[in-house]
Amino acid sequence: LLSGLTEKTIMQWIRTLQKNPVQGTQNGWMTEGTVRNTLSVLSGCMRDAQKSGLIRQNPCTELAWSLKGKNIWEEKNWLSEEQLVTLKPVLFAYQDEDGYPLGLGFQLILYTGMTLSETAALRWKEVDFQNAEFHLEYFLAVKRETGQEDSRRYELEPLSGRKKRTVPVPDFLLKQLEETRRQYNGEPDEFVLCKSSQRPVRVDRMRAALMRRAHACGLGSVTPRMLRDTYAIHAVQAGASSDTIAELMGFASSQQVIRRYMPRAVTDKKELVRRMFQNRPEGENLEAGKNTEKET
Repeated sequence: LLSGLTEKTIMQWIRTLQKNPVQGTQNGWMTEGTVRNTLSVLSGCMRDAQKSGLIRQNPCTELAWSLKGKNIWEEKNWLSEEQLVTLKPVLFAYQDEDGYPLGLGFQLILYTGMTLSETAALRWKEVDFQNAEFHLEYFLAVKRETGQEDSRRYELEPLSGRKKRTVPVPDFLLKQLEETRRQYNGEPDEFVLCKSSQRPVRVDRMRAALMRRAHACGLGSVTPRMLRDTYAIHAVQAGASSDTIAELMGFASSQQVIRRYMPRAVTDKKELVRRMFQNRPEGENLEAGKNTEKET
């Protein structure tokens, strides 16, 4: 059975994952990251099978590189300044039933490049006001339990690798954080996005609020990922290198940044070779050959 899994059959399976609708997801289908993670799990299994001598080679190795991801720069799938001007007033004014400024979470994503799960897990003791930076230690993980109507349970889990990082905070955002902490007497162990040290904000409600308010503004579907992508594009436009952006946003590799955010210089190979030698004098190689024959 394993030997029948070729690159062609696995690629067909990947295309099926990308196109088939998936219930319970925000957009109705698997995201690019979920497809890649699924392929990664299969690749790990096939690698173990190869080590055990069950198959000759891992057919997933080349597919991991050939699986073309979304390029945000080329598709212009980020928020323009005009869209941000429209969205910010209603987005940042978002509050919970007690008036706590939940819209602050959207600003954290847009202005620091954090994920929604990282903003939900941020506590006041991880906000370094003196040095104007966040020390990101945790993210909010969703646990699901069977047999219950609302099976979602949220737990803090530690970040690892590049995801555990220090993020600079713009001055205007830092001032707003200082005002929020002062107004609501934020304690070190309390979450930044809610007045609690035990129950973090529900990220699914944050996503729904963002989508709802964006539609009300006439902008269509806007997700937390788009806010994060907008941060990345602003960094690219400001001249940041892929390594710097990877460190700021917690990517494991700068290649992830290049594939997703950097403009691609697509050139036909024949055209490239033509440009390489377009200033070379005509007949240069031929004359060099004649001179060599005379010397001989």
